[in-house]
Amino acid sequence: MSDSSQVAAEETELVTGAAGHGGSTRAGHPASLSVTGLTKTYKMGRDDVIYALRDLHLHCEGGDWLTIVGTNGAGKSTLLRTVAGVIKADAGRVDLDGRDITRLADYRRARFIARIEQDSALNVAASLTIAENLAIASMRGKPRRLRIGVTARRRRTFADALVVLGMGLERRLDSPVLELSGGQRQALALVMATMSHARLLLLDEHTGQLDPTAVERVMEVTDQLVTRSAMTTLMVTHNVEHALRFGNRLIMMDRGRVMFELSVEEKRATTTAQLLERFAKESGSALVDEELLFSDATTSHRITPTPEP
Repeated sequence: MSDSSQVAAEETELVTGAAGHGGSTRAGHPASLSVTGLTKTYKMGRDDVIYALRDLHLHCEGGDWLTIVGTNGAGKSTLLRTVAGVIKADAGRVDLDGRDITRLADYRRARFIARIEQDSALNVAASLTIAENLAIASMRGKPRRLRIGVTARRRRTFADALVVLGMGLERRLDSPVLELSGGQRQALALVMATMSHARLLLLDEHTGQLDPTAVERVMEVTDQLVTRSAMTTLMVTHNVEHALRFGNRLIMMDRGRVMFELSVEEKRATTTAQLLERFAKESGSALVDEELLFSDATTSHRITPTPEP
């Protein structure tokens, strides 16, 4: 088999979840993710170098939901973009289900990695209808053939997928997405991600531009859909209360590295104040009113940020 044929075969196995390397897996199962020695630098001026990621190591089992917090400049978004292939690392390796995807282009990774960004306009095709967006998502990773995009059967499937949102979108399948609010767009993007049968979901501050009411509703939808699909998920958030409440693992990042991790049991036993205290102790950063919000019902604190490219 030629090198190109081998790469194509491995991509197909990553899309479908088919067995590889002697393993026995079921189609569409959540993917494991391993990041080894990931480093990314940016030059600032002639001599200064900024580390966005510094020899970062991370492993997620299939079905893990990892929440990621840290100051601005900690490398959170850079990590997600590197896993997605949008940013090329200077060094290190990214493996999905034991397969090296480090050099795989982002558009090829998009067959099995779904990404939802802060700006809802980047996650959907605003000029198309809700049904058309879902039709595109449902064909992710499948062979491209001439076919009717939205059949009656698919419309029923789409309506069933949307009804769980509780937003009435199942009655608006023919509405252009540009008519939706930001929260509705993000909820639609989440449904699209689960409908695409992606095996890894990357959420990059996907509630960052929403109003407080929409934030809570979108997080309820996120919890519902991620839990139901059991999709391996990495979620970057500036809201530490959410980072503690959702998912089964939490990592705190600072200056391109993972400072520490909390298991699901540790998350349940940790308050936002305790997390702040541990961050301050291990990083030496002073707490000031800046970018990163740590909040609960009675307190809010922020951590000194450092620039992230």
